[in-house]
Amino acid sequence: MDNDAEPPLKPSGSRTMLRRVVTGVLGGALALWALLTTHSLPIVVCSSLVFLIGFMELVKIAGLEDRPWPTATIGVLCLVVPLTVARVTPPGSWQFWAIVWAAYLAGCFGVIEGFRRKYATPMSSGWLAAPLATIVVTHQQTPLGTGTFVPNATLMLLLPIWAGDTFALVVGKAIGRHKLAPTISPGKTWEGAMANLAACVVTSLIVGVSLKIPIVASALAGVTSGVLGQVGDLAQSYLKRVTGLKDSGGVLPGHGGILDRLDSLLLSAVPCSTVLCALSPGLYHSPLWP
Repeated sequence: MDNDAEPPLKPSGSRTMLRRVVTGVLGGALALWALLTTHSLPIVVCSSLVFLIGFMELVKIAGLEDRPWPTATIGVLCLVVPLTVARVTPPGSWQFWAIVWAAYLAGCFGVIEGFRRKYATPMSSGWLAAPLATIVVTHQQTPLGTGTFVPNATLMLLLPIWAGDTFALVVGKAIGRHKLAPTISPGKTWEGAMANLAACVVTSLIVGVSLKIPIVASALAGVTSGVLGQVGDLAQSYLKRVTGLKDSGGVLPGHGGILDRLDSLLLSAVPCSTVLCALSPGLYHSPLWP
């Protein structure tokens, strides 16, 4: 090695932003294509990839390198069992929601343990698996038509989160003055958090109208996404901080890892979809993979 060689230059801020924008546009387009396609294969493939990549990231940020197999086993069960229950019960059945909530709460408990002990329990994989199972079921059981590309209620789970993150970033940079959680995520402000919540609610109401979802259900789903989405973001930031990591991974140029992009969705998807099912009768109406 040439000791006199100059160190490689770090990407400039403009290059980093360009990578971030390109990755966001391409990833968003792919996600929307999978969400709007009525066939189950795209959403199943995307969810499986997210689970595999997200699992590897979770093992790292949760300090579970010495226990990957118990973590993987619990994660697979938390993904497969809810899907199996949804397949053999009526759409939107209480059995599915009971199983998916058990997996979700187990996952949350596993992550909370990571806050206390600087490493999580294998149950934390349920925090990743249960929301993915919910997204697949919601995609397949709530189509508004029979065409190749039709809207469904997964748009209510993702679009408000995306809008909230975008407005929080813009408003926080423009007028953010009061720190939300300086010891966890110094860049977040109360002004950005309020913009996030408002954007989530407004987006939920707009999407809800297009999906013929009652306004109360849409509004409550927006509030759920706006609050829990930001809690999920802070929770992962704290978990990375106590384990000494900056990003969950590097698979998404300019964004970090899969979990860095999905942290808000992972905490909000199960409660938000439960609200929609409970307050919008008939929304979950199609059998899973008939």
